[in-house]
Amino acid sequence: MNETSLKKRELGKTGVDFVRQQLSDGGPLSERFIERLEEGHVWEFYFDGRPVVANAEQLLHGGQFDAQECSIQGEQYIDFLITYLKGAASRMLLFENQLARLDDPFMRSKKDVFEFSGATYFYYPGELDSVNEAGVATHLSSASNYPCITFAIRAPKGVPPQQRGNISVEMADLIAARTEHLLVGAYDGEGYVVWSSE
Repeated sequence: MNETSLKKRELGKTGVDFVRQQLSDGGPLSERFIERLEEGHVWEFYFDGRPVVANAEQLLHGGQFDAQECSIQGEQYIDFLITYLKGAASRMLLFENQLARLDDPFMRSKKDVFEFSGATYFYYPGELDSVNEAGVATHLSSASNYPCITFAIRAPKGVPPQQRGNISVEMADLIAARTEHLLVGAYDGEGYVVWSSE
């Protein structure tokens, strides 16, 4: 198989229900986003011949794709994020990690991070000359394994905060309001679904 065998399909209420469940298990920024779910729609890339997703439970379980399919899907979603970033310099990706803390030993050398209400957010700015597949993939791997949630936003002024800082509740609400896509881990880490505002 190759990338051309992937298509995009809407997941309707099933997808929205799944994303809501993942966000409710997510960090504080995820929780603040839940009320926006009905403003958008949820979709996925899929292979020809795959059955329609019948319920949100089906999106939780792995073993539905072989290793090559998982790799192809991963590349497709990374390409989607790269294309998004390259659309405007103000765009940014935020990767939620509920377990890491800025004062953890392995975090002390990290610069592209901030905290909100006890969770850590890695960020990848859309600087047009430096966006690349390796950078997006590395940052995507920094998100929590479960749930894996990435915010694609039009960054408001003040994001990211200076010097590995904290953001306010007001800034968190602004980030939620300016989120244009959410990439949410699915299929027990073997794939993703996407919430989009348009």
